[in-house]
This record gives sequence, structure tokens and C-alpha cells, in this order.
Amino acid sequence: MATEDYYRPQDYTQEGINHGQRQINYALTQADRALINVLTIIKDALEAPPGRADVFVSQIKTAVDAATEAVNHVAGIRPPGCDSTWAPKSDPPQS
Repeated sequence: MATEDYYRPQDYTQEGINHGQRQINYALTQADRALINVLTIIKDALEAPPGRADVFVSQIKTAVDAATEAVNHVAGIRPPGCDSTWAPKSDPPQS
């Protein structure tokens, strides 16, 4: 989740910003891998014999939790961090 902290880019050196960007790049690849894992488990559940898809529910929940953690980690990296002021706020998904 994007952080709401006040962020002043001028408080960081270019070296610090570059370091933070490298961390973000890596964290995004980890988040992508976690999301791919979620999709793979869902695919496996859909391909399961009829009546067997429920076996995958706990695996899907665990994978979604791991992906959520990975995605949330990206926004907390400082510097450069995450600036949530550039985009309009979106409503949380309806369940």
C-alpha cells in the first residue's frame, strides 16, 4: 500500500535515490513472482478434476497473502519510496 508519509526528494542524495530505486526494482520482481504463483495455483485449481478445486483454497489464500506482503513492501522503500500524490485515490475492491 502506498505510504502517506511526507516525502521530500531534495532530502536525499542521488546515490541514495539510486540505491532505493534498485531496491524497488528488485522488490517489484519479487512481487511479480508472487503474483505469478497465485495465478499458477488458480490455474491448477481450474484444471483439477470436478470437485477437487476446493483442495487449492488454502494454497490460494497463502499465495495471495504472500503476494500482498510483497506488493506492500515496495511502497515502504526509502529513498525514493512511493509518492502517492501523483494518482487519484481508488476505492478498495468490493468483495
